[in-house]
Amino acid sequence: MSAGDKLDARRVVVELELQNAVKRYEGMAICYSVTKTGNGQMNEAAIKIANLVKEDRDYILTAVSPLKRHRERKQVRLYAGYQSTGVGRLFVGDITGATITQPPDIWLCLKGQDRLFSALQHRGRLRRGNGDAFKPGKARARRFGPASHFQAG
Repeated sequence: MSAGDKLDARRVVVELELQNAVKRYEGMAICYSVTKTGNGQMNEAAIKIANLVKEDRDYILTAVSPLKRHRERKQVRLYAGYQSTGVGRLFVGDITGATITQPPDIWLCLKGQDRLFSALQHRGRLRRGNGDAFKPGKARARRFGPASHFQAG
């Protein structure tokens, strides 16, 4: 193999934005699958990172836990390309779940979806309202008359 026949190494970069800090993972065993839709639906990604140190695994699993009370954005960014040409963005989205596999090779498995955080924020604002969750229904009942009463039998 001559000097001009060298292989161009593949580069994959994963950035996680958790608790207002960005962690970047590169040069590791990283597998990914991205599902893009052409009709404006939410795109999805499955990203697996191998053999992270225990502190990083624990930090990520704790930060993306659904049991956390704080509603802050947990974002994943995936870039891929070649050593000679650089990397390009493949996916940017919100982390919807994280799990780990069993030894000997421990993989951190992340699932992501774009446009999820903004959709949840919008839904949250509608729920909070001004305190009366029945107000829209009451307004419709006044407009269209009394509602029928249904009972389970």
